Amino acid sequence: MSTVGSELRRLFPHGTNPASEDASEPDWSQRPFVPADVFTAAAHLLETSGAYQYIVAPYSAASGGDPRYGYDSPTAAPLKVELERWIDIGRRWARRPDVGEEVQPFWDILYACEAEKLVLTPSARAPSPRWWSACHAMLVIADEASGDFGYDYRATQSTVGEADKWANWLAGYALADVTERRPIPSADHPGNQDHYSRHVSLDSLCTDVDRHVARVFPKGRTTEIGCTLRTFSHNLTLLPPHGRANAYWHQSVDATEVDNPDALTILVIPFPYVIPERSFHGCETDVGAGEQRWGRFQLDQRWLRPDGSALPGHDEEWSTTASRQAFADFVEAMLAKVRADGDGPIQGIVLPELSLDWETYDTLIRRLCRNWPSIEFVVAGVSQDCNGRVGNQVTASVFRPSPSDGRRIAETHSRRKHHRWQIDRTQIESYGIEGDLDPEVLWWEHHSVEERVLHLDVFREGSTMTAVICEDLARVDPGLALLRSLGPNLVFALLMDGPQLKFRWPGTYATALADDPGSSVLSITCAGMVDRSNATFKARNPTAAPQRTVALWKNRSGPASVYPPGDFVEINLPDGSHGLVLKLAGTRAHETTMDGRPNTDTTAWHLRGVTPVAIEAAVLDAQNLRWIVPN
Repeated sequence: MSTVGSELRRLFPHGTNPASEDASEPDWSQRPFVPADVFTAAAHLLETSGAYQYIVAPYSAASGGDPRYGYDSPTAAPLKVELERWIDIGRRWARRPDVGEEVQPFWDILYACEAEKLVLTPSARAPSPRWWSACHAMLVIADEASGDFGYDYRATQSTVGEADKWANWLAGYALADVTERRPIPSADHPGNQDHYSRHVSLDSLCTDVDRHVARVFPKGRTTEIGCTLRTFSHNLTLLPPHGRANAYWHQSVDATEVDNPDALTILVIPFPYVIPERSFHGCETDVGAGEQRWGRFQLDQRWLRPDGSALPGHDEEWSTTASRQAFADFVEAMLAKVRADGDGPIQGIVLPELSLDWETYDTLIRRLCRNWPSIEFVVAGVSQDCNGRVGNQVTASVFRPSPSDGRRIAETHSRRKHHRWQIDRTQIESYGIEGDLDPEVLWWEHHSVEERVLHLDVFREGSTMTAVICEDLARVDPGLALLRSLGPNLVFALLMDGPQLKFRWPGTYATALADDPGSSVLSITCAGMVDRSNATFKARNPTAAPQRTVALWKNRSGPASVYPPGDFVEINLPDGSHGLVLKLAGTRAHETTMDGRPNTDTTAWHLRGVTPVAIEAAVLDAQNLRWIVPN
């Protein structure tokens, strides 16, 4: 039988203060030193016991409330004065470590109940266990003590004596210290030190909690719907143990210098514009008679080769040095057109799933790093990582000044898709690839899933972003469960899919994320797949006029009159256009926890406008770029 005490011992196998000079044997009677560990203990016990579902916001008939809207035990609300006291302790603890002694009385209650059953069915005729309220108090205190955790770049540049918030400094120092950075070599750019790998960072802010039992991270959005543990905190979130799916939090190390931090302009490049014939190829597996035939398929990125030739094998490069430079020329021509049209500066660039190989991506990043100082990040789907490992991956780069000499550098991480794409008859016929894949066969993407990871990047004050790949947007386990807890402000869903229409599956799942945790979601697919899908649709419906809907925007619902063109927008690429400029506006998001604590220190992103971008024919011809946009 699990008890409160046995669960504490699982969380803290070496005691709650193993670094204490007086600790000769493990001791669990003293509260943990840092807020993150206190939060983990309280949140973990409330979640594993199910006790959190009995907590509601303060409500008192004595204060004029209608008694018919109160609750009987076991559902209970703290007194308003109690909640205010907990908030006050937490905010003072953020600045003075000695205030942590005011947490000890709550820990004493918890420890005194160590022999009690962890999980029980409470009775309406009996009071709730005392440790429930103590855990709620400690969760609130620790959460309030953790404001700016994972966001304050200054915490990485000061000493603990200079830091405004001591616990935030510890978290920032740990995040900066653990992050691994190394220069990325390039045969195309020998000696260039502009591009760095940044894959591994801290996967928990806890000091003494066993990460194989529970972890804690900073968070972005706080969901305001449902009744889950996620609705009880603004600054920290409880994560499952290390191993199921891992997350890395990448805190900025300097301020983003932008004229208007509440405006973000993104260039969407729906490349490839054509999916050549024989880009899909597969191998059928051996199955018994009468069974469903199935096989494995791969994609040949023929759109990266100017002659559109097939790839002989994985020992060959998808692209060539010349094609890589040409694609970077193409993106720069688009950026120059945006600047000339007065729609810039561009601060982010997003490309769809499997649009590039690593070498092309690397060439583009180094070019942008050198020539386009306004760009803060790039997100793209790639077929390899910086180590040459083949797979369906998403790569993200964040640009910043080098801490050593101030020159501009790019830091990049990548991660594999969490789920394999399954193509059935309907998709084969919709995309017109019957000549590549047999419609009678159920095809699975040939892709090694391996370690499942989410990367979150802090790119503006109070804003985080992450990216998911196609099927990852739809499958709950394991990535979306993490994503909902972490609450990124901005999610990019990179797809190789048909038109991004509201009623199709990306719209359904983007809406779910916009509701919980409140993320703004941009799904983007390539124009080549949209055109293939539209062509088959047009063949079956001759009078139809399908749109090239390459992207879909969804944010948590807000008044359309305030945020034109609305919170759910299909984004079309007009014929002859090569990209789309999305103008986003950031507003302070007003969020309230389940226990009634308001907060406004996070950002909600809304779509304010879309402008198509077209490179002039003369530029395409002069720079020999027609192979990129053959139509």
